[in-house]
Amino acid sequence: AEQWLAGKRLAHRLPVLQISGARFAPKLATDLLGAFEQVQDVYGSSETNKAFVNCMTLAGGAIVTRPAVQDSNLEIRRADASLCGHGEIGELRIRNSYTVSGYIAAPEATAMAFRDGWFHPGDLARWDRDGALEIVGRVDEIINLGGLKIDPLSVETALRGAGIRQAACFRDPHGALRLLACVEIDTICDTDWILRQAMERCVATLGPLVTPALIYVVDKIPMTHDGVPLRGQCAVLAKDLHRFEEGNHDRITP
Repeated sequence: AEQWLAGKRLAHRLPVLQISGARFAPKLATDLLGAFEQVQDVYGSSETNKAFVNCMTLAGGAIVTRPAVQDSNLEIRRADASLCGHGEIGELRIRNSYTVSGYIAAPEATAMAFRDGWFHPGDLARWDRDGALEIVGRVDEIINLGGLKIDPLSVETALRGAGIRQAACFRDPHGALRLLACVEIDTICDTDWILRQAMERCVATLGPLVTPALIYVVDKIPMTHDGVPLRGQCAVLAKDLHRFEEGNHDRITP
């Protein structure tokens, strides 16, 4: 749609654009709503079909999102299986009358995804204040440090701010039971102060065990097209940086 619209001036906005398959960046919605009266961000899967739609329109120059549940039940639950409140991140599960019962010749995958009459797609999600569904990550991105389960998104959120525009958190690729992080900073001035402030924010918000032991400053964090850090690539990058930076003071420790 972006490629088709590039350089075009439409006499009238088209009625509807429906998209699915990845998380949808708000900036992209703003751009597309200049050419479409409504953009529908669809969440679903082959196992469950279309389960939920965030319908976006423009009103007074601002995006208005109207959540639209389809013919499915959706729940977001905490690790203790209790329901999440608005704004809380948890694991999404889906149920309807026609969800498939499993995968062909894949009993382990079936047992993992189909439990207690629900389909578990492996997505981490939250409800926003308007009831819209926001997918924020994947369950398999959870980092296990000796039994301590860490959501890298929460660490990245704590690191961002006060000079840090983007962050990526990952397990130490050298085998140590600790977290590392790569960050992009807005300025080269007072880099040490910026990174130490990020460390202190993380310790205050999440605790010392969930604070990265080392932070690497990089020019650009590799990202997916929908704005998710490619944490595996960052871990590979950290391996190279570790060897390159051995013995100097470009690494910041808490």
